[in-house]
Amino acid sequence: MLTGSGWTVTKSGWKPRLASDYTYASGDNGKKSGTRETFDNTFGYANPMNSLTGQFAFRNIEDWRVGVEFYPFKKLKLKLDGREFWLANTNDSLYNSVGSSIVKNPKATNAHVGESVEMMATVSVTKTTTFGFGVGTLFPGEYLKQSQKDQAFVYPYMYFAQKF
Repeated sequence: MLTGSGWTVTKSGWKPRLASDYTYASGDNGKKSGTRETFDNTFGYANPMNSLTGQFAFRNIEDWRVGVEFYPFKKLKLKLDGREFWLANTNDSLYNSVGSSIVKNPKATNAHVGESVEMMATVSVTKTTTFGFGVGTLFPGEYLKQSQKDQAFVYPYMYFAQKF
């Protein structure tokens, strides 16, 4: 499930866009019922919608995002997002961006995975070529702390894309 809204200030030269959205992908209740309830996207897309860093898969996750993007120059787009992550069900796992279980703690008493701040810069080199770089952070919430994963981390990345 994805729900959200945004607003673009069209009369501004930088064309800032403020947006917020909430995504939800179900998790399994952990009962050995023979039915797997974890959301599994039919088309193989594992990352939450609008994620800059793709830290977690779109499985057993609740993700609330607030962000802004703007164009300080015609060919340069900057984007900054803040996120809150929770597990949909603590009896299921936290999944990485390729859909593999990375943390499972059914004894956890809190579903809050943590907070994230993500930044991305994209440069349009030509009509078909873009280059980008950014950084994401994750500050652990109670679920990760209760799972002995209490270290914050920084996730830098860069990319090059060519349309054909």
